[in-house]
Amino acid sequence: MSNINKDLEILNESNDKQPIMNECINAEDILSERINNLSKIILKQIPEKSDSIKVEARKTCRDATEKIRNHAIEMLGIIRFLKLENQRLNKEKQVPTQKQEEKHFILKENNSKSYANVLSNKPQPTYGIKITGKHTDNTNQIEKILKSNIDPTKINISVASLKKLKTGIIVECNNKNDAEKLKTAVEASKELKGTTLNKGNPRIILTNVDKELDKERFMQ
Repeated sequence: MSNINKDLEILNESNDKQPIMNECINAEDILSERINNLSKIILKQIPEKSDSIKVEARKTCRDATEKIRNHAIEMLGIIRFLKLENQRLNKEKQVPTQKQEEKHFILKENNSKSYANVLSNKPQPTYGIKITGKHTDNTNQIEKILKSNIDPTKINISVASLKKLKTGIIVECNNKNDAEKLKTAVEASKELKGTTLNKGNPRIILTNVDKELDKERFMQ
């Protein structure tokens, strides 16, 4: 017990030196550090091998501690996202009224399409965000971090598809706004970074074309 009391005293002294309301310090970073420190203290008192604690009880305690830490870090990620989302929404309020009316008209027009119109239209374009790790290139690890930190239902976005790359993941969203919200959430994470994909027209190769064919005749 003396060791854990000593660890807690050191942690309390560190907390006193880092006031959470200090504007110069990111509050989420301080909370994250405290959560990790407390988790280490608990795990230190419950070693993987011990004769005094039963294997099943020891495993249960360690697993519960890890889950508490993961849930707490997930909540901090949500807080970061909401702060950034709030900043983005405040900027949108500054858009001129005319543009807002145009946007409203476009949304209204799109929402009034009939089933026949939808079926006759070409497939809707998607908007992709490439997600990579700041400290790892392992695709499976990046996917695990993404799914544990960002829940599409919580940030209210619609995901069209997810594609794995060698060093990252591409998440396709059904609209640009959802893609921007996803990127904002990714940027709020300490372990991930997001890049907006700019889709261009794909190039094609034509074979068996007459070498004497000039540009004007070709375009005809």
